Amino acid sequence: MKIKILRAVICIAFNSVLLTSFAQTQSMQLPIPSENAAVINFTDPANPVLVNLPATQFNVGQNGPIGNPHIETNLRDAYPPINEFYLGQHPMFCQSVVNDADGNLLFFIVDNNIYNRYGEAMIDDNNTLNQTPAFSRI
Repeated sequence: MKIKILRAVICIAFNSVLLTSFAQTQSMQLPIPSENAAVINFTDPANPVLVNLPATQFNVGQNGPIGNPHIETNLRDAYPPINEFYLGQHPMFCQSVVNDADGNLLFFIVDNNIYNRYGEAMIDDNNTLNQTPAFSRI
């Protein structure tokens, strides 16, 4: 229940920031789908920097080979699963990055998942796969 409230608050806050200062937010960090799942940080407009999002390395199956986040079958069988960590996958529908005034990553959204600045998914307390919810580290 806590995570649903937190998600609602984050979505409302995100929408209010998006509606009131869209240009400023996007000029700070622009998400780009790239081989390394990166954003362009425009905090210093004279010196934009490409920064990688915090992706977790994963295996295909629990004891399988290291997975490639750009192969859909690898993501389907990923360990740890995609609903717990950001694995570096390309967005299928949308991606957004939220940062503070100094350009530090606060959280990011890829498709239907919200990840904190460490790349950990914000999941329900009822999910038995992860006993320590990622939102506690925000």
